[in-house]
Parts: sequence; structure tokens; C-alpha cells
Amino acid sequence: NQMLSYVNHKVRNPLNVIKGMVDLTVLTLTQCQLPPELSTCIWDLTIASRACDFLEHIVSGILVIQRWEAGALMLNLRPYRISDIVADMQNAIVHKMEENKMVALVVDCPADITVVVDEFRLKQMLLNLLSNAMKYTAAGTITIEVKRHEGGEVTIGVRDTGAGIPDSQKKLIFRAHVQLNANDVGRHGYHGLGLYLVSMLADCMGWTVRCES
Repeated sequence: NQMLSYVNHKVRNPLNVIKGMVDLTVLTLTQCQLPPELSTCIWDLTIASRACDFLEHIVSGILVIQRWEAGALMLNLRPYRISDIVADMQNAIVHKMEENKMVALVVDCPADITVVVDEFRLKQMLLNLLSNAMKYTAAGTITIEVKRHEGGEVTIGVRDTGAGIPDSQKKLIFRAHVQLNANDVGRHGYHGLGLYLVSMLADCMGWTVRCES
């Protein structure tokens, strides 16, 4: 609990202030006629804002893991249409997708599939999966795929056209702080907490997570 309080007040709150001020400055500058020598300021500040988003993403993940390990993670389970959640995720990552014109986002999600889920936690899971896919996909597609199977089972997946993962290392990627062979996965060998968080949240909601490559 002390760790949670420290992270929340000493790191997260100042980070939100910085993010708010940077975004306000960007908004103000976009309404001004800037001289040519300052034309890159908006882009530089946008990068700073995205860095704040990345740090917030990390801090949020740490807080969730701390709550789970302390037995204090609460879920708000309600029926949701998966297509609505997927649409929100499309909007959330559109600026990141624009950074690499060689990768396209594809969505295959029927509009009539409803599941009982914690909306915020599912979005956290999808954000981590999509971030991981973007990191390892230099060109091609990233696909959000939702299917209903016989018997009522629903699968929610993120597929990409990246290098893939060897069979011997598939089970490792859902552990915390795993270093895979950089030659197998490209120049990014470090997975950190993202996929561990996905596995943990899936377990909390009674779901199963797996990797196919």
C-alpha cells in the first residue's frame, strides 16, 4: 500500500501536470502563426506529450500489478459490446500508427458480440498487445480479430506480420522482465511488463491467454 501511494502521488500526479501543460502549449501554438525557425516546436512538444503517455502507461501497469499482488485489484464486470471497445482502441492508437506508414491496422470484429468484462482492464490488455505488435512489426498489418465460436466462446486476438517468436520461447513472453534472443525477435529483445500484465488481467477475469506464431 505504501508503494502504491508513493507511485501515485510522487510520480503519477506530477506526470499528469506535465502532460496537461504540454498539451495546452501545443493547442495554443497551433492557433498561432509561428515563424519558420519555430515551426518544429509543435512536433517536438507532441513527441514530449507522447513520452508522457508512455510513462503513464508504464506507471498504470505497475499500479495494477501491485494491486493484484496485494490482493486488492477490483474488477467492474458489466456486459459490453466488444466492437465499441475496439473502436475506442482504434482512436487511441491512431497517432501511433501514423508514425509508421508501412503498417496498417485491420479490424475484424462483428458488431453483435457482447461479453461480460471490465471495460478499462480489457482496454489495458489490448493497448499492451497493440503496443507490442507495433514494436515488432516493421511493415505489413496489425489485426484486431474478434470471433464467436460454437458453444458461445469468444476469442479476442491481436495478430501482426512481424518476425514471430520461436516455439521454445512462447511461454516466456508472459513472464515479467523477460529478455528474449534479440536475433529471434529483431532489435527489440526486452518485453518488460506489458505481456505479463495481459496474462495477469486475463487470469483475473477467468480468461485464457496464449501465443501463436
